[in-house]
Amino acid sequence: MCRYAFKQYKQHFACFECRKTFKIPFEVTRSEGQIVVNHPTSPVCPECKRPMHSMGLDFHAPKQNNIKQWRKIKVLFAAGWAFHSCGCGSGQRPRLLSEVPAFLAQCSSAKTEGQRLLERFSSKVQ
Repeated sequence: MCRYAFKQYKQHFACFECRKTFKIPFEVTRSEGQIVVNHPTSPVCPECKRPMHSMGLDFHAPKQNNIKQWRKIKVLFAAGWAFHSCGCGSGQRPRLLSEVPAFLAQCSSAKTEGQRLLERFSSKVQ
């Protein structure tokens, strides 16, 4: 069962420059009998004032002095990989920076059913 459906957790944001993470709560408001959850926008780092990145609720930050792991996370994030999930786990990620190129190559070659369907429709439209 998806554990994030039952409790509001704070969203995890990371600053790649300072190598720090911050947890920012969701804003929950009630409007006309309905609950509205406002997801936090991209906040700025309190130290360097640069934008922080939404990493997902399953993100566990490495130690601040572990530069290779922070570089790995930055490369994965730039390629579109974060740690968002419903609470059932965000899937496998490479453990080491040296494993990232093979991981990204494998993931780009393995297309989902939705991606294959979209390509089929796109080719028929053109």
